[in-house]
Amino acid sequence: MQKIVVWDVPTRLFHWLTVMLVAAAYATWRLNWMDWHAYAGYALLALVVFRLLCAARGRLPFLQLLRSASNSAAADRVNSQPAC
Repeated sequence: MQKIVVWDVPTRLFHWLTVMLVAAAYATWRLNWMDWHAYAGYALLALVVFRLLCAARGRLPFLQLLRSASNSAAADRVNSQPAC
């Protein structure tokens, strides 16, 4: 059986860091540790800004997936129109 990798390592790292930072922000809010809550928020903001900058430079495989999906959907619309 062949192993198929859907997402690359940086994408997985981004997602898991986001999960951990959101969980840390929630936990520090519940424990009323507002300094640490702010640090988690700043780190999450930096992570999202970095992700957006990577997207602007075209280095995200997810954008390629969206492009191919939109091209496929456009082709389906053209092919599904009734012929006159």
